[in-house]
Amino acid sequence: MNAVDILKSGQQTVLQAIEGFLETFVDVPGACGAWSVKDIIAHLASYEHAIFEVLSTFANPHATPYLDMISSLGSQFNDTEVGRRKGKSMKEILDELNDTHTQVLEVVAGMGLEMFRQSGTLLRYGMEYALDDFLVSHSYGHKREHSAQIAAFGDRLGGKAAMSESAQTATTIQVVEQLNEALNRRDVDAFMALITDDCVFENTFPPPDGQRYEGQRAIRTFVEDFFHSTPHIDFQTEDLFASGSRCVVRWVFHWSNPTGEHGRIRGVDVITVRNGKMAEDFAYVKG
Repeated sequence: MNAVDILKSGQQTVLQAIEGFLETFVDVPGACGAWSVKDIIAHLASYEHAIFEVLSTFANPHATPYLDMISSLGSQFNDTEVGRRKGKSMKEILDELNDTHTQVLEVVAGMGLEMFRQSGTLLRYGMEYALDDFLVSHSYGHKREHSAQIAAFGDRLGGKAAMSESAQTATTIQVVEQLNEALNRRDVDAFMALITDDCVFENTFPPPDGQRYEGQRAIRTFVEDFFHSTPHIDFQTEDLFASGSRCVVRWVFHWSNPTGEHGRIRGVDVITVRNGKMAEDFAYVKG
């Protein structure tokens, strides 16, 4: 594997590790000690500058601020550079890493392969150390190590997110079942206690869109009128499925009115639950 392949492989490993990583989680600490995934990328970006300085000074000696900081700050260099990028977005830091990596590849393209195999060119690492060795350990190996940390952290967060969604789903189902019970008991107060202050309800009637009710007062009035006009109420759930805060209920409603008429209607409610209360309910019927 030549120098270009070594560099590209390490960078690709990083990009694969963060591909699909949710933006919500990039600032969560714990990926590498107290560092978040964004902090790891910031750390790698700072080291990419140092690698660029190591390689570019072979062809054209120039100032090396990153290498100088590594020498002067020692182990503090890592947290200092991560802290310096705290105010930047993940995209900005990733762009910095990619741009600097491109500069590194451009420098390498202008260097002869023999230079990378020649021992003793990096005196601080010993006479037997070659540039190839430096790139394998400080670029490829370094990026592989942090990429593995990102991948493992993503797995841990994914498990936590799945558990969180499962708990939320259970809450959603519980709220919907309690709402149905309150309706069948004709308990206005219990029903209202299970909806948010800004709840939105869209009735099945009139077609084509149904009447829309917003807020506790409007929905309470609707429920009270509904109970008054419908002495007998029997909502039976035919099917219910939920994911997170969303729920779909397929039901059949048996009813009768003061004039003695009775019948049944089948329909579906699409419900959103927020903080343990119904926030939206869009009702639809067959026919």
